Amino acid sequence: MTYLSSFIWINIIFGFLVLLSYIVGISQFPEYREALWGGVQGGLRQKFIISMLFAALGYLIFFLFIVYFYISNQGCFKEFNFITTFNISQGLNFSVFIFLVFAAIWMPTLILYLQSSNSIFLYVSNASLWITAFASILMLFFTSYGFVNITSDLKESIFSYLTLLGLIQIVSHCLILDGIIFVIKFTR
Repeated sequence: MTYLSSFIWINIIFGFLVLLSYIVGISQFPEYREALWGGVQGGLRQKFIISMLFAALGYLIFFLFIVYFYISNQGCFKEFNFITTFNISQGLNFSVFIFLVFAAIWMPTLILYLQSSNSIFLYVSNASLWITAFASILMLFFTSYGFVNITSDLKESIFSYLTLLGLIQIVSHCLILDGIIFVIKFTR
């Protein structure tokens, strides 16, 4: 399987699981809709929503850029090794996989915590937010490292800058809003 096909399948399968976890969580457990905000209210909630929308847009741009890049450049990321046995494409696919898997875990474990008050579910939910944030940092790192090493015209395109900007939005949302502010507000 090529790096591109792996990237696409990871996004299809685990992106679907992320969306499914949100759809099931919100539709099947309406009594927890407010509790899932974890004390985030008013203007801060509006900032979360706007940030989520921009992060989702940023992820879509990132996804399209990687697909376009591989198709137009025959996957030249794969030739640039970060560590001798770990290349950029492997790192990117691994970080996307971790990002999506742990993003899919957050809501179900938080609902389990709200249902049972078993603190292990809260710890897993919080850990999933932190791991998701860490994986988003890895996605930004591997993409940026790949950009440094490519020589195509795409490197200087607005599309590449939008991709990096989108990844920065994802990192800031996952790290600051979800990993820090949400966790602090929810545990109060």
